Amino acid sequence: QAKLAMERMEREIRLIRSQADIATWTSTNVQYTDINGAGAGFNWANPTLNRWNGAGNDVLATGITAFTLSYFQQDGSTPATAASNIWFVDITMTSQQGSESLVMHSRVYPRNF
Repeated sequence: QAKLAMERMEREIRLIRSQADIATWTSTNVQYTDINGAGAGFNWANPTLNRWNGAGNDVLATGITAFTLSYFQQDGSTPATAASNIWFVDITMTSQQGSESLVMHSRVYPRNF
């Protein structure tokens, strides 16, 4: 479930229309307009990872015990200070299923930036 959630976040964050279309960008929540003009995003409320569909949340994955979104400028190392200088989005999450724990990390570059 967590691996599929990560793949979907990567795929959909690549579709952010522009930096100006990022409405919310915190460590646990991102909301934006995609290239089709639709509202989209993701947010985490321990232990549930949600996909925001522009009007409400749909459960994307459960058992997510840690989740962080980080935003970086074009050099890839300097944290973004405004939506206008976001160039990369890093996703880090931990999934706990029974006694098994899986930590995943991905860096996403939206296509239109």
